[in-house]
Amino acid sequence: MEVSRVFEQLVKIGFSSKRSGTLYIAEAVVYIYENNSSLVLEESVYQYLAQKYSKKKITIRSNMITCCRIVSENIGKRITTKFIIKYLLHYNSKKK
Repeated sequence: MEVSRVFEQLVKIGFSSKRSGTLYIAEAVVYIYENNSSLVLEESVYQYLAQKYSKKKITIRSNMITCCRIVSENIGKRITTKFIIKYLLHYNSKKK
């Protein structure tokens, strides 16, 4: 699974390509997939992304949440970071 492919999928469903949170979500999906990691984002995913991008974990988390909030407002339905990650993991696992 490639980050660029997941990123494109996020953009197709309404995420902004200009927001760093979109990239972080794409990276999280690939990280969880490749490392068979749990969906407890606080334990490993935020830490991994914070180190990779030299940011604080709270910044990574906030940027991801902000992207989901904006999409939620645009579609009129609440989605969470965990929901979108689960969706993309499921969608991409079916495409093998």
